[in-house]
Amino acid sequence: METIISTDIQQAKSLLQADELIAIPTETVYGLAGNALSTPAIKKIYEVKKRPYHNPLIVHLYESSQIQQYTESPSEMGIYLLKKYSPGPLTVIFQKNSLIPDIVTAGMNQVALRIPKHPITLALLSELEFPIAAPSANPFGYISPTTPAHVLQQLGSTIPFILDGGPCQKGVESTVISASDNQIIVHRLGAFDIDLLFEEDPNLVILNHETGKLTSPGMLKQHYSPRTRLHIYPTQFKAEEHSHLKIGFIGFTTIPSDLPIAHSIVLSKEGDLDEAAFHLYDALHRLDAMQLDLILIETVPSKGLGMAINDRINRAVAKFI
Repeated sequence: METIISTDIQQAKSLLQADELIAIPTETVYGLAGNALSTPAIKKIYEVKKRPYHNPLIVHLYESSQIQQYTESPSEMGIYLLKKYSPGPLTVIFQKNSLIPDIVTAGMNQVALRIPKHPITLALLSELEFPIAAPSANPFGYISPTTPAHVLQQLGSTIPFILDGGPCQKGVESTVISASDNQIIVHRLGAFDIDLLFEEDPNLVILNHETGKLTSPGMLKQHYSPRTRLHIYPTQFKAEEHSHLKIGFIGFTTIPSDLPIAHSIVLSKEGDLDEAAFHLYDALHRLDAMQLDLILIETVPSKGLGMAINDRINRAVAKFI
């Protein structure tokens, strides 16, 4: 199958209506999209990604008025937050109704909903009579894609179409929360600034540290990994003692002068966390393609978006611990 990369929304629409899969751009990462109301389409998503069926998917809507259409007694706080901060990188979990197939939610009675902030995908969603389920458009467990080239490289001929929206603006996945009138639980750190939640009411916000317990999408301890061995820098591994190895390095603002490494990438010379997030997955993709023996990666300051960046780094490294 030849994969077409195009901005043709009508072709994307036709394929989705026929229960085919396509890749779509969002402000976070590219998603592997299918009709969220079609069990056959959702099965294809799991098959193409080789994603375990116990890992639920995020459903993408066009506008907040659709929340009531696919949920059962949605919380007022959840509706309020999704309306206020959408379109954007915030995913909110609600009780689902029978329109959402159980396969989408891994058999749970909750569904994760978000409204992506990308003009091309919003235009596509506005023309569809169904929402889209869309996990990241890559093989399960590997680096998320932030460009059409990343999708093509990882999924190749397994999908017929990639809707080209250019590089993703945010570069890391959405923040996932659940909300009731008396608490807001952050299940996955992401591109949405959780400080905004604390501003709503600091007494309501709880960080869910139960990594690996799949109460929502994106909670596996091991995820986002390259195929090349990845270690956090500094590490007990001393590069100068292994000059025979091909080693890459991803740094936050600089490259340490004592590292004899030819293949190095800086995420943000100015120390900008937004810029670092934008470059993170692309840097991993680039070094992973070089057939290196090892990639060393530096964490960033653990504040604001840096918390989400470090979350992705730690999950990517977990495969090699």
